[in-house]
Amino acid sequence: MMAGILLAACTVSALSAQNEQNAAPATSASPAAFKQYEVLATFKTMARFDGYKDIPCRHLTSLCPDRCGHASRVAVFTVASYLDYHKGGKYGDEKQQTVYVDVAKPVYGQSPQVAETIAKLKPGDIVRLDWQHLYMHDGGSMYPVRPVNSIAPAKLPEGVVLPPPPPVPENPAQVPMPL
Repeated sequence: MMAGILLAACTVSALSAQNEQNAAPATSASPAAFKQYEVLATFKTMARFDGYKDIPCRHLTSLCPDRCGHASRVAVFTVASYLDYHKGGKYGDEKQQTVYVDVAKPVYGQSPQVAETIAKLKPGDIVRLDWQHLYMHDGGSMYPVRPVNSIAPAKLPEGVVLPPPPPVPENPAQVPMPL
């Protein structure tokens, strides 16, 4: 169990071999590829895979729709039970009932094996799903990131019953964009 907010800094060259593949490339805002982040919340859950949803571009910037990168494909999970949850301060995410995992774009701190594992799942499969809510400090930019730390097939604990999966809307533009 973590006490308080963990403030960690890492450089691409100092990452361990295990995490080296997850390092984000250097950006113009951070020429030394130095990133800091705060762990705002950690989640360890049992969840059901409900399938995929395509999140369309919302045409909010001048780069939309073809150069913005807003559109994505997400895997949708319904949380059955929490095995552990820790919110280190005021700003971490609360417990979630639905979790969206981006499988179309790389996420800082998330292994490519996460998308490979999700690709093997069928709707209705139960998994152990662990993720974090991080607050990145990258040069002058600050933004949230929610990498999945691990995902593995599992069985629901006895007595836990999930409601049926929600219907998939016919028009993907009606799907709310996950934050």
